[in-house]
Amino acid sequence: MNGILRRASKADALPAFELRNLAILSQCVDCYGVDAMTKWTEGEMPAAYAEKLLNDGYVYVVDGLPNAPEQQLIIATGMLDVSTGFIDALFVHPQYMKLGIGKLMLDHLELIAKASGLVFIALESTLNAADFYRKCGFNGNKKSVYHSPRGFDLDCVVMQKQLV
Repeated sequence: MNGILRRASKADALPAFELRNLAILSQCVDCYGVDAMTKWTEGEMPAAYAEKLLNDGYVYVVDGLPNAPEQQLIIATGMLDVSTGFIDALFVHPQYMKLGIGKLMLDHLELIAKASGLVFIALESTLNAADFYRKCGFNGNKKSVYHSPRGFDLDCVVMQKQLV
């Protein structure tokens, strides 16, 4: 797939948040239920999300629709906090899943982590994504609970990968 993987900009925040919500509603409902996923995705984009995306985020973009190719479409996001080695918010648009774009984003974040001198990277995977991360070399089975400020809890899997 021809696209560009680049640093996220301020203008990417809302489309990235909308992509996040599409991916969650598409992929996480079977593990967590409709009610929890609706709570996770409802409401306006938090300012903290936009700030974190600007500081730590990357997007994969492709040309837009045939009638507006100049409008780029964000089809994947990912964040890496190089101070902690924590990867977060890796989402792929449902129409572009299973094409290797999530792996491409994860590989990119790993390269940045290595270039930053990190020895390990870590993440907390949703239950539905844990097998993907295992296939990408992450290890871990310990469960954690994400306590959302929106009033629900999500079981997650704590995972890490050694880089060197």
